[in-house]
Amino acid sequence: MSRADHVLCALPRDEHTTSPFTALAPLALRLLLAHVALGLTEGALTEARDISRTTPPVPAATPMGGAYVERPSDDPYLLLSYGELAIGTHTAATVVEHATQELADAVALGPELRVDHHADVAVLVSAAEAVTGRTAVDTTTRLLQRTTAPTTRTEPEDSTCSGATRAC
Repeated sequence: MSRADHVLCALPRDEHTTSPFTALAPLALRLLLAHVALGLTEGALTEARDISRTTPPVPAATPMGGAYVERPSDDPYLLLSYGELAIGTHTAATVVEHATQELADAVALGPELRVDHHADVAVLVSAAEAVTGRTAVDTTTRLLQRTTAPTTRTEPEDSTCSGATRAC
């Protein structure tokens, strides 16, 4: 074994001359980015939960003419949505954790790492990237939909017609 086989670094131009151990470096970077995406997703979910919990009560009219106090944290549909997002985030965390453990085991093998084990780690890292990426996009999109106040469109005081977007 040459000394280069003990170094975890970037791949040379010819990937067939690289040991499987050395080829773990790009996988480690990809898994690191999956961890970052997972952390951002967990942070967004936590922040949205905190916003919902601290939102002051809003009086809302009932169909019977009375009023009651409603908190976003009491809305069953919002709670269901947060639960679904939490399940997706926990699933992504489990996949990333499994890939991380397998990568750590592969690094521990050092130069004795076999090509088939390297391939297994590559598949797990790719799965972690896919699940985490999809979960991050879905979670942040749905959270923004639920925590963003609806915008109100105000018309300018001048009621003259201008442009094709307004009806006269």
